[in-house]
Amino acid sequence: MSIISNDRLSDVVSKERKIISRNVESGITNTVLCILIKQLGAIVSFRRTKKTKNTIKMMVPEDITIMGTMMYQNDLIKMSDLLIREIVNEQPINREGMSDKQYNRSKESWINNGLLYLLKKCGYNFIIRQTKKAKLTERFVKVSSISFPSGEIINEKRLIEIGMKIEQFISNSFKREHVLKVDSSQLSSLHIPEIKDVLVDQQHLSYCCFNKQQSTTRSIVVEDQPLFYTQNIGMPVIVYPLRYDNGCCYY
Repeated sequence: MSIISNDRLSDVVSKERKIISRNVESGITNTVLCILIKQLGAIVSFRRTKKTKNTIKMMVPEDITIMGTMMYQNDLIKMSDLLIREIVNEQPINREGMSDKQYNRSKESWINNGLLYLLKKCGYNFIIRQTKKAKLTERFVKVSSISFPSGEIINEKRLIEIGMKIEQFISNSFKREHVLKVDSSQLSSLHIPEIKDVLVDQQHLSYCCFNKQQSTTRSIVVEDQPLFYTQNIGMPVIVYPLRYDNGCCYY
C-alpha cells in the first residue's frame, strides 16, 4: 500500500481545484454566448482551436454581430474596462509590461467581462461572486446566477451544464473550416428550456436597438439612455443601444 506525501496530496487537491474553477469560468462564459445567440439573435464567429482534455473549453468569439452591429475582441476589452469600473468598482489592470502568459490569461478575462457587460446592457442581471483580486492579470468576473428580463433565473450549476453542452456542440460543428459562424437557427436543435429562442431573425428588428452610424473606427459607444420595447411574446425588456461615433470612442 503506497502512502501519498502531504506535498503530493496538496498538488492533487490544487489541480482539482483549478479544474473546477476552470470549468466554472468556461461554462458560464459559453452560456452567456448562448443567451446572446438564442435570445438576442447574435451571430458569433469562432476560430478552430485545440480541444481541452480535462476541462470545459472556453469558446472565445472572434467577432459578434448583434442587431446589425459587429463587435470585435477589442470592443469587448473596452466593455470589460467598463464592467470593472462601473459594476465591480475597481480599476482595470495596467496592461503595460504584461508577459505573454499574463496577457493570454487577461484576454480570457476581458472577453468574459465584456460579454457580461453586454448582457447587462441588454436587460439581464447577474450575481457576482466575491473572489480575490488578481495582482498581475485582469480580474475574471465570476457570477453565481443569471437573471433574465422575464424573471427566469439560472443558477451556477445549470449555467455550467449549459456551457458544457454549447462547447461540445460548437466544437463538433467544425468540419474543414477554420472559422465557424453560429446563429440561433443552429442552436435551436439543442434542448435548453431555460433559454428560449426569442429573437431569431435580425432582419425583422424594426426597433433597431443598436444604431450604427458612419464612422472610421470600429470602437463601440454605449449610450446612456435605454430603449424600452416589448417583444412579440409580451416580455418587457430594457436594451441599451450601441452606436458608432466619428473617430472617437466615448463611454
